[in-house]
Amino acid sequence: MIVAVRQAVETDLPAILGLYAQPEIDDGSVLSVEDAEQIYRSFAAYPDYRLFVAIDGARVVGSYALLIMAISAISGRGRRSSRPWLSTLPSRVRASARR
Repeated sequence: MIVAVRQAVETDLPAILGLYAQPEIDDGSVLSVEDAEQIYRSFAAYPDYRLFVAIDGARVVGSYALLIMAISAISGRGRRSSRPWLSTLPSRVRASARR
């Protein structure tokens, strides 16, 4: 098996949700594809937030998100929310994303 990592594209979302639905992760309780697409599109507003997938051939076998945050460990100033994109979404999607 040769695994490669690349930035996710919107068409990867069903496969990513399939990974999350496994009993060991979210036990089938995942966002709908439509809600996941809306969240994915909101990432564009945050250039320091990226979603990546691990692929084996054409199959998605893993995913991870990378968020680079500006935090001042000394003074506490400059903190940003770890989920700034939540405020841009409709309330029903925000509720699903907080699970």
